Amino acid sequence: MNVFHRVAQRSMRANRMRTIVTIIGVILSAAMFTAVTTFATTLLTHLQRVTAYLDGAYYLGVHNVDADTLASMRADSDIEAFSAAEVLGYAEVTVNNSNKPYLYVEAIDAGFSDRMPVHLVEGRMPENGTELLIPDHLQAYSDAGTYLVGDTLTLELGDRYSGGWRLWQNNGFQPEGDESADSGLTDEPEQPEQLLARETRTYTIVGVYQRPNFEDYSAPGFSALTVQENEPQTGLYDVYLLLRDAKQETLDRVMARYSDAAEGGISMNWDYLRTQGNFRYDNYSRFLLMFVVIFVLLIMLGSVSLIYSAFSISVSERTRQFGLLASIGATRAQLRRTVYAEAGTVALIGIPLGLLAGCGGMWVTIRLLSPRISGMIGAREVAMRFAASPLSLLAAALIALATVFLSAQIPARRAMRISPIEAIRQSRDVRAAAKHGGSGRLSYRLFGLPGLLSLLGVTGGALLFLDFQPGLRHAAAAVLLFAAQTAFCDTKLYRRPAFRPLTAALSQLLIQSVYLLYRPLSQWVLCLTASALLAAATALLTAHGTTLRQKGLLYAAALSLALVPVTVEGLFSVGKALLMTELLLLSRRLPPLTAGLAGACAGLAADLVPETPALLLTVAYGCGGALAAFYGRLPRILPAAAFSLPTIAFAVLLDVGPPRQLLLSCLAGGAAYLLLPRRWLPPCAERAARADAPGETAKPRRLEQSAAALRSLYDSFFRDTAPAPPENPSVIFDRAAEQVCRSCVLCANCWQQNYNATYNAFNDACPALLRRGTAQSEDFPLYFTARCVHLREFIAAVNEELRLFLLRRQYHRQLSCSRRQAQEQYAQMGDLLAAAAHAPMEESPGPVGYRVSSALRPKEGQQLCGDQLATVETGGMLYLLLSDGMGSGPEAHREAALTVRLLEQFLRAGIQPAPALKTLNSALALRGETGGAFTTIDLLALRRSTGEATLYKYGAAPSYLKHTAHVTRFTAHSLPAGLQATTEPPEVTRLALPAGSYFVMISDGIADENSDEWLQNLLAGWNGTDVHALTALILSESRSRRGLEDDCAVLAVHLPLPGENHPRQV
Repeated sequence: MNVFHRVAQRSMRANRMRTIVTIIGVILSAAMFTAVTTFATTLLTHLQRVTAYLDGAYYLGVHNVDADTLASMRADSDIEAFSAAEVLGYAEVTVNNSNKPYLYVEAIDAGFSDRMPVHLVEGRMPENGTELLIPDHLQAYSDAGTYLVGDTLTLELGDRYSGGWRLWQNNGFQPEGDESADSGLTDEPEQPEQLLARETRTYTIVGVYQRPNFEDYSAPGFSALTVQENEPQTGLYDVYLLLRDAKQETLDRVMARYSDAAEGGISMNWDYLRTQGNFRYDNYSRFLLMFVVIFVLLIMLGSVSLIYSAFSISVSERTRQFGLLASIGATRAQLRRTVYAEAGTVALIGIPLGLLAGCGGMWVTIRLLSPRISGMIGAREVAMRFAASPLSLLAAALIALATVFLSAQIPARRAMRISPIEAIRQSRDVRAAAKHGGSGRLSYRLFGLPGLLSLLGVTGGALLFLDFQPGLRHAAAAVLLFAAQTAFCDTKLYRRPAFRPLTAALSQLLIQSVYLLYRPLSQWVLCLTASALLAAATALLTAHGTTLRQKGLLYAAALSLALVPVTVEGLFSVGKALLMTELLLLSRRLPPLTAGLAGACAGLAADLVPETPALLLTVAYGCGGALAAFYGRLPRILPAAAFSLPTIAFAVLLDVGPPRQLLLSCLAGGAAYLLLPRRWLPPCAERAARADAPGETAKPRRLEQSAAALRSLYDSFFRDTAPAPPENPSVIFDRAAEQVCRSCVLCANCWQQNYNATYNAFNDACPALLRRGTAQSEDFPLYFTARCVHLREFIAAVNEELRLFLLRRQYHRQLSCSRRQAQEQYAQMGDLLAAAAHAPMEESPGPVGYRVSSALRPKEGQQLCGDQLATVETGGMLYLLLSDGMGSGPEAHREAALTVRLLEQFLRAGIQPAPALKTLNSALALRGETGGAFTTIDLLALRRSTGEATLYKYGAAPSYLKHTAHVTRFTAHSLPAGLQATTEPPEVTRLALPAGSYFVMISDGIADENSDEWLQNLLAGWNGTDVHALTALILSESRSRRGLEDDCAVLAVHLPLPGENHPRQV
């Protein structure tokens, strides 16, 4: 042992606590690696045993070969072992299954029952050629009291023939006179099969076994087994082969070798091949390999961070020692080997103990979870057993060893770079700092009750109350999070506010991403959203200044989310009712915007609970929370009603979720809020009562006041506030200099005599450190770094101030984005309420009559039309609506029908078309994020008293106004609803419809703006007065020109001349 190894061991003995903690970290890492590799080995072994139990332990089934072929198989070098069953023939039996009238008798060899799935239900195995084992489904299809153990059967054994061809088990039964069946032997219709008897044998039933998997469900005979009494000489055999390997080339070679001799064909045991690593058959080994690699990388990440911290502290404590060794002639390689010697000693002690701990922990885990895993796989009869192969233990040991030396790599390099002068200049007592905040605190983090109990609670609850796969995912995320917190608890990174929320979200995201491979994008979006919510909740729980009452509210919200799936007699959700009650309580203390954000977060978390998430509660609870806070000072029934209104409205408008259950959940939550004692209610944020009660004004005035309040809130975002100028980066150096340079002996030299040179050095370094996000000594000019005696402390202070500067910049950007989004949302809500408040009173119909005709025709091959239309008459207004869902078929039909129904509800409620269309566009964009499509909208609003009209378009096809022989075309250049920006209104055109004119609206299945010349000519030449004939003519002409390559819709209105005197028709 050289002097450097002795120095390393002496240092380890001098710092026993740190050494023990490092060894414990290596033990944990090795144990987790061992758990992963041995679990993969155990699972693969269990899958092999289960497959062998259910399907048999063989690769290929070669059916109906002669004795010579069987003899050649014995000498085949590619075949490791096989089991053979001699085909004795078919015998007729009396059963209640017309498609299975035979008993198929085979004589099995001695090892057949060990290799094939033959599982006794009753009795015993046959011991000679006069004893018979029958399947249990023979008894199921027979009359009671027949085919019992102990009965004697006399069978006329023979062979099945049809048209000169011999039939096997893979040829279904062909009943008498049925010439339509197809056995696959010839191209001619089959002839009725015949059973030609060869011999008579008498058997005694000695046992019953489960229906075997080697008997097809279409097989005409029940598989009965007896024992071979003589060596194979004549006859035919079913042979089940186990090859020397499961490689595809071996399988192909053996199948080609015996394909001609196998009269009954060759079958493959697909499931067993998958467990043997045959990649062609979607094997389990590939999945397990991916599972092992991902989890090993995750554990390695946490382990490297943990062990690196210990080695880094060791090198920092021994800076003087390394400097002295370098001063007496130690080379860099020798200094590096000193750190590696410490790493090797730790690994030599920790890895074997970790292997034992991992095997023991996995053995206990398998014993506890074996029934659940076996039940999930579908074979409770096969118990899962712990299996640790030498290869899995060697892999775990090598990975753990690589992790230890990888963790020591950076500290070893840092030890190499320590110069004697640097060691002498270092004046701080690192050992004293480590004594107060180093290994002791690390060991407390490792073994402290809060973290340990949290880990046990999460893993135990996940595995006990969730299904196996979700429980395993949550348990793995908890272990990874615990490892990350333990690894970084002694670093500056851990003290940053964003560290714990980010590690919580990343742990969950990394584990879930393993199971999201090859999943659709929507699943990834949901996973990212859930991780973001987890980060937000963690930030609130770990933020400084969070009171116990606030944490209790978060815990109550988590409990409510867990109860969202729980319903009372299917009437209402307990969790949704509790969430509403909690948000109503919270809205008493918060301003409307904050309450709305809190409601949106709670609603988003509740939306993610079901298997098919929707964003209904996100929007509803957000609007409800804002409205409840707005009416917080009024009697409690009004905030409860204001909160419930958006939930019911959005459920009806977006057609998401059962409205009845949502209504009852709102009633239950509101009732719980109303029944709370007054002393339990938190005080309201606003003490001043409103000047006028809501019941003192008419409904339009109330709506107008609500709209004005929302508009005022909207305007207040940017009123009288200019954007703050960006912060000058020079503040980074000013504050760093204030911390470091004030007490420096060269302060006057740098900041008075050479002020310009000092600031120029800062300006030179600024671009590089802002681009990189951290400062390095190479960023500053040489004349500055050579003069500064506290360069290391100054760069550390610059990095800290730079981090705060970048955080402030990011915060201001996010704040601007959030304010802009909230501004748009409140503007739309205010416009909608204002439109309802100023809706004109219903007018009596004027003298102008009208006739409306419409026609729909779906695309060829479709049953439903993706175009929908409607006519709405309210007061003195007539609305013609045509919607074209993108694509065709049921999806397009559903989107177009939804658009028509929602818009019709808005118009009948008295809301003007412009805000109604804008709101609908926002709702469709929101729905599109959960899998919905988009649609075009064509809306004509006709005032009947004057003939004035307004045309609104969202990406629609052209429309046409015909008056006399003149045709005017109206086109649009906007995007369809759901794709158009939420701030953009629809395209609006104002026009007048004189008497005798026609207005025609079409979908793009009729014509588009590049191919509608024929339609303009048709309208210009139309001289009739029957609008129904016009729509029929347009539809017929379009079909003759374009066929039915797309959905077609025509909607036309005709304002007759006074002399025509046509009644109003639709």
